Amino acid sequence: MNAFNPEAIGVFGLVVTVFVFGLEQIGVNVDGDHNEIGKTVSYVAFWFGGVAQVFTAIMMSIFGFAGENSTFIATVFGLYGFFWLTAANHFRHGGDKKMLGHFCGAVGIITAFLTVIAFKLGLIWPLGVVLGLIILLMAALVVALTGINPKFIKVAGVLNILIGIGGLFIFWSAVTHGLHL
Repeated sequence: MNAFNPEAIGVFGLVVTVFVFGLEQIGVNVDGDHNEIGKTVSYVAFWFGGVAQVFTAIMMSIFGFAGENSTFIATVFGLYGFFWLTAANHFRHGGDKKMLGHFCGAVGIITAFLTVIAFKLGLIWPLGVVLGLIILLMAALVVALTGINPKFIKVAGVLNILIGIGGLFIFWSAVTHGLHL
């Protein structure tokens, strides 16, 4: 077992980010200028969601900490790391919500493929379940951000929190045992 497990850092970043966004999306203690709130959470998305997961993807790619599944795990972390970097840029600098919704749709489609791979590899709980929740999250974000039903942002918030809870199981394993999916 390696002394250093980058999966723990990536999952830690994921869990922190989805909890913060989930609480913001369902409206817990959200008062004031929503644009300023968006700028503030952009830092969480950038550092915890983006940088932590891209770092993990790079470490997994270079050093192969997950053995034969390293490419798969690095791809998962890379996808969501770059997703959060893009989201952070949107929340910090603005942009068209419909285009962000389309981007979420594309990420949802890629996530569906990753979920099938996870299931084929036997990585059903907790990774496959978390990926399944991410598919639902991306669908909810498409509905909310493209204007079909903006109230779906609350559904996205609940899904983010559920992803965070599932991510805690991955985090626990990565910290205590070395996940090596």
